[in-house]
Amino acid sequence: MTSTDSSMDTVSSIPIEERRSLHRRLMRGGRRSLDRDWLQFGLGGVLALSMIPMLVLVLSFYYLPDANTATLQLALGLALISAISVAAAWLIARARMEKLRERTAKLEASTARYQGLVEAQGDLIVRRKPDGTVTFANNNLAKLLKKNSDEMCGRRLGLSILDGQATPLAEVLERPPHRVRYEQQIKTKAGTIWVLWEDFGLVDLQSGNLLEIQSSGRDITELKSVMHNLSVAKEAAEAASHSKSGFLATMSHEIRTPMNGVLGMAGLLRGTTLTPEQESYTDAIQDSGRALVSLIDDILDLSKIEAGKMDLSIKPFDLVEILESTCELLAPRAHEKGLDIACYVDPRLAGNVVGDPARLRQVLLNLAGNAAKFTDAGSVMITAEAERGSSAVLVTVSDTGIGMTPEDTDKVFHAFTQADSGHDRSYGGTGLGLAISQKLVKLMGGSLRVTSELGEGSSFSFSINLPRADDKSPALERPLEGRTFVLAGLDEATRKCAASYIESWGGRAKWTNSAHALDAMIQLSKPECLVCGPELARTYEATGARPNHSLVVMPPSARKEIGDGAELGFSGYLVTPIRQATLKRELSPETGHSATGKKPARAPKPAPDHVALNILLVEDNPLNAMLALKVLENAGHKTSRLSNGQEVVDKIQADLADRADDLPDAILMDVQMPVLDGLMATRKIRALESDDDGEIPIVALTANAMPEDREACLEAGMNAYLAKPFDVDDLSAVLQNVTGNN
Repeated sequence: MTSTDSSMDTVSSIPIEERRSLHRRLMRGGRRSLDRDWLQFGLGGVLALSMIPMLVLVLSFYYLPDANTATLQLALGLALISAISVAAAWLIARARMEKLRERTAKLEASTARYQGLVEAQGDLIVRRKPDGTVTFANNNLAKLLKKNSDEMCGRRLGLSILDGQATPLAEVLERPPHRVRYEQQIKTKAGTIWVLWEDFGLVDLQSGNLLEIQSSGRDITELKSVMHNLSVAKEAAEAASHSKSGFLATMSHEIRTPMNGVLGMAGLLRGTTLTPEQESYTDAIQDSGRALVSLIDDILDLSKIEAGKMDLSIKPFDLVEILESTCELLAPRAHEKGLDIACYVDPRLAGNVVGDPARLRQVLLNLAGNAAKFTDAGSVMITAEAERGSSAVLVTVSDTGIGMTPEDTDKVFHAFTQADSGHDRSYGGTGLGLAISQKLVKLMGGSLRVTSELGEGSSFSFSINLPRADDKSPALERPLEGRTFVLAGLDEATRKCAASYIESWGGRAKWTNSAHALDAMIQLSKPECLVCGPELARTYEATGARPNHSLVVMPPSARKEIGDGAELGFSGYLVTPIRQATLKRELSPETGHSATGKKPARAPKPAPDHVALNILLVEDNPLNAMLALKVLENAGHKTSRLSNGQEVVDKIQADLADRADDLPDAILMDVQMPVLDGLMATRKIRALESDDDGEIPIVALTANAMPEDREACLEAGMNAYLAKPFDVDDLSAVLQNVTGNN
């Protein structure tokens, strides 16, 4: 209820039984006064009767002077008894009078107190009979109506109601709970006011008949005005939010359309013969364009989250794959800076879990991307651990970067804020990534936290609920039980990752970075396998026998120099960041290289059967049309182009009528076009198609990147959606999905 509900008058909060008792006591006040008069009369009678024995005694002395002693004693005794009776009667009467006087004083005090409360609250109080006749009206109501409270009694209230609910009928208050609340706008001589009324029906407990109606009213004119102003402000805020969303969507579309041409043409140019200098210029164009598109995506995400329009897409997914693929995606950037990057996922998290993989990946990319950006030396580590006794997963991204002060950690989650935010800032960025990540984690039911020390690095962590898709916990395998492994010359993050996996699978991990100590460690521990980093692998020469199984671990950039490690005496290799399944396979005696004594041959991937498709492009922008046609032609497809939705509808209608054999294998449809837009064109095409004709795959190729835009395309009958600027691989993947051909 509103604050008005809690501030109803004090009298209405008095229990109804107490109010009824007060009413009955007031009604009995006159009867008690009459009882007091009868008591005084009875006391006088007793005194008069007690005088009779005394009179008999006096007369006996006067008329019977010769009466014997017994007679005199009898008369004296009767007189004494009469005197005692008179005294007792007087004392009893006095006590009763005192009690009656005390009760009367209490009743008067209680009545005065309740009357004072009624008048002091400032509320409007009125009592009426079931027929509407007023039996009581307090001074506040009388002042409001410019009347005398006594004059109002015996008449109907006669309020002038301009708006609101009608006064409830007496029949309504006869039924439980005998209480009604309603609002009315009342016209008075001083103006109009809004009153919140609360009516109570006073019902006879025995007969159930309605005795009186007590109405308590409070002036809520100011509250109604505040609520109206709030409603107007809310509508204005919603309109502003809608305008902002519309503005952002429009700007996104208008920026994405030319950016699609910039990035696309730069990509086509990159595929031609260029000098090294020209290649660097082209790469710079593509990098700058992607950064601008990423900024637009961040602003749109932040706007959607703040507007409450960001929804999660819950479905089963492989958590290990999401974390490891995210780590691999960021690995080139980290390796380019000389950083080590690794990912450890608790083996208990193997299998599918239920959540939103896209939003989780977005958070991980933001956190790990920031970690790589703000770290100049050292490592970046991503870990995911199962929390005992629940389906919660604790995800942590830690680095050895510049770190933050306590003041920086307090503001780092604010939008457009960075820890390195001075004029001499060394790192770029908008400061939106962490703000968006915090809101996304909160949307997923968690909370993003940070611990950091200036110059020592930072650690971001969050815990979210990711229940298992099959409600079954995976069996924890221990294929390395009782075996020892030596880790030598590995970077810190990779070493921690490998050691954690080995120990979770039942093995023992020992490590060193010294070639001299390595020989002694191998001789003493007799390891199952030696896992060696690239620098130590180049210089290490064993003085004794090496383990039968040894692996060299290296970043992709070292593959050209080291190869598969065979020339350095190693039986296999691993590329960082290490994947859980690959490490398990290589270290297990049943599946590793030591199982056969030689490296297993890799079966070459069969070349895909490429199918040239007949693609119809519907695009009104000449630059984007030229780009799409060139990309499709370079992929070996047959292409044709139309400029608006009406043209494609007319063409499909004619082809279907003629039973033409050259119907397109797929249509790439822009959305915003003159004459007829892509959505309406798609609906008309779907209406033209029959069950015998089948359905032509239609792909939305549009700069409208909002989620509602994608839903609108799918609802119109399109089969897929691709936002501009698009990547050539993304376009190929979409065409393959909708046509079933490579």
